[in-house]
Amino acid sequence: MDEISRLADYVSILRDGEMVCSCKASEIDVPGIIKHMVGREIKDFYPKRNATIGETVLSVEELDDGKKISSVSFDLRAGEIVGMAGLVGAGRTEVAEAIFGIRNVVAGKVLLERRELRHRSPASCIHEGIGYLTEDRKRSGLCLGLPSCWNISLPNLEKLGMDTFISLAKELQLATKYGKEVSTRWS
Repeated sequence: MDEISRLADYVSILRDGEMVCSCKASEIDVPGIIKHMVGREIKDFYPKRNATIGETVLSVEELDDGKKISSVSFDLRAGEIVGMAGLVGAGRTEVAEAIFGIRNVVAGKVLLERRELRHRSPASCIHEGIGYLTEDRKRSGLCLGLPSCWNISLPNLEKLGMDTFISLAKELQLATKYGKEVSTRWS
């Protein structure tokens, strides 16, 4: 953002597909650009929030895939945000995949609210209310060649009666509902 005023002559800002500002770069500062981008003034980028820390909701104990990860353990309590950091190749992705059932493990446990999740798979984790956000959505989070409607309905096939044929009307209804919740637009 700081490079804009050094490198650009003009700034044009779009929000929700509409031009909301166009001016010389020298006439606007970073807070002004952000205000136009989000539609309101941002006073504090990282406001202090008081969170009540509750009981343990997810425990990972001695997780090991026999390849990349070994003896990974941590607890996540209600109200907490846990982040995994490290260099590329350090195993962050592999740990998340192992928890979500994408990667096979040879040892260790994953407990959700003190109950061990055995035979984990992405489908069983979704059923338990666990989600997985890939760090590379373009390569492994979306089917870019498919319509948005199908990308929305893919993780919800169970709700569409996958044991028989998928009702296109139900699929469109479900995709519209979830699409509206996250402000997805399609034609």
